[in-house]
Formats: sequence, C-alpha cells, structure tokens
Amino acid sequence: MSDAYSLLAHYGVTGPADSWTKVAASAASAVMLDGASAEAYTSLGHAKATQDWDWKGAEQAFRRAMALDARYATAPHWYSTSVLVPTGRLDEAISRMLLAQSLDPVSAIIARDVAIMYYYK
Repeated sequence: MSDAYSLLAHYGVTGPADSWTKVAASAASAVMLDGASAEAYTSLGHAKATQDWDWKGAEQAFRRAMALDARYATAPHWYSTSVLVPTGRLDEAISRMLLAQSLDPVSAIIARDVAIMYYYK
C-alpha cells in the first residue's frame, strides 16, 4: 500500500497532503507485520528518504531490504534515486542502478533512471 500511495503522489494523481501520512504509516505497518520482507523495508526506506530526508534511516532500511532479498530490483533502484543521488554519491548510485538493471533488464523505468544518472555524471 505504501508504494501505491507514494506513486500516486509522485505522479500527481493525489496531493502530497493526502498521501504522505499514508505512505509512512503503511510502510511502518508493513515492517511490523513482516520483518523479513524486502518490499516492506524498501517502502520504509523510500518514505524516510523522500518525506523525512532521514538519509541514515533510509540507508539502513534499504540495506536491510537488499540483505533480505538480493534479487529484488526495486531496492537498489530506489536506494539509488532516493538516497545516493540526493546525497551526492553519484558513482555509487550508478553502480547500484546497474545492479537493479541486471536484476530487471526489461524495466523501462530502471533504464530511464540509468540514462538520467549518466546524463548528470
């Protein structure tokens, strides 16, 4: 649910005020319900980074997600775009994005974000 609320706000379908509290609450609930879910920790990391600018907390959540499921492409993808790029770690962001792309080679959104990172480099 957290990802759905987040993407609704990201793409302008709903206003941030309508979505952000739901994003954070849903992500926290997901982690409480299943502490072994890479998806839950990815959502939590995304919420911490994009809403609270809690880079350290977001990084911990994303690293936990990647440790739980090294094959879940969204974790390194969102870690790159939500934490590494905003904190100026572009080389590391590109490396993680390439990992995400290797895990999901047909993802158009990952391919777009790889291209954007190379453009800004």
